[in-house]
Formats: sequence, C-alpha cells, structure tokens
Amino acid sequence: NYTRYPGTINVKETANYMYYEMDRIRIYLSYHFLIGFLSNNDTTSKEIFNTFKEGFGKLFEDGFLTGKMFICETNNDCEYNYSSGWMVFKGDSMVELVPDLFGYLGPTIKILNIKHIKELDTHTTRKFEIWATLSKMEDGWSGFPVFYLELTNKDARKETKFQDFIKGASLTCFRYGYSQI
Repeated sequence: NYTRYPGTINVKETANYMYYEMDRIRIYLSYHFLIGFLSNNDTTSKEIFNTFKEGFGKLFEDGFLTGKMFICETNNDCEYNYSSGWMVFKGDSMVELVPDLFGYLGPTIKILNIKHIKELDTHTTRKFEIWATLSKMEDGWSGFPVFYLELTNKDARKETKFQDFIKGASLTCFRYGYSQI
C-alpha cells in the first residue's frame, strides 16, 4: 500500500524537460522521450509534453506518484539497482560507464506515456496507465514496464474534471502491470 508523499518535492522545469525529485530519485518528463515514439516531430512532441505537464503533472507534484513507488513495484528490495549496462575498458580493467540524464547521475524514472483510461472511470475513481523506464538509456524502443494507478475521490462525480478530482483524491492502487515489448 502506498500513501501520498509527505516530504518536500523539488520541481524543476526547463524548455526541454521537467523533473520531480523526492528522496534523491528524479522522475523526468521530456519531449525528447516522445520523438519517434508518440510523435514524429518536435512540434507534436512539445504539444504532448505540455499536455502531460499540465494534465498529469499534479500526480507527481501532489505526491501521488514517487520514484520509490516505481522502484518497489519492479524490485522486491525497493532498491534502485539499475546499471547502465555499459562496460568499457579503462587501462587494463573493465569499468562501468555511468550515464547521466540531463546532467544528473542519481536514480531516475523516465515517463514515456501517461493515459487516462476513461472507459474504466466510475463516479468516484479514475484509472491511469503509465509507461515508464528506470533506465537512463531506455528510450521506449525496447521493453519497458507499464504501471497502473487508481485514484478515488468520494465526493466526485463522473463529470468532475481531473484538476478538481485530484484535489480531494486519495491513492487507491498503484501496481506494475506488464512489460511492453
């Protein structure tokens, strides 16, 4: 069971990306992640990115989703154990090449897509499918995990707009669903 994140959430926004940082884990949204995946050009990718930010940013900003949740759903020990997968020679020995994401070397989650599954809405619940990767090198073209989120707002109606719904919502369920290949 997960609850809303009670601590401080650091948010940074640039023209190309934004992140939400909780407990040293950064969750990134970027239009770069969408090019060739959800769209074929910069303009469309930026429009989708802005829709994600404006529509779904509150899921992260209000602490409904944290990096730790994604990690715990994919690892039983809840530890971020993702290496770059790149080993290179340095002198006579092999060393791991540690990539950064927008200059950050710490643990990251990249959000590749968020879908509101409207056909599953009830008067008091909203369900979402989230495509994410815990690998800095993954761009959505190989396997990545898909997660499901359910929020409940006892005072909502089916017609309640998302921004109003989230104000009184609680986290009902967050689970790993499957790997998209």
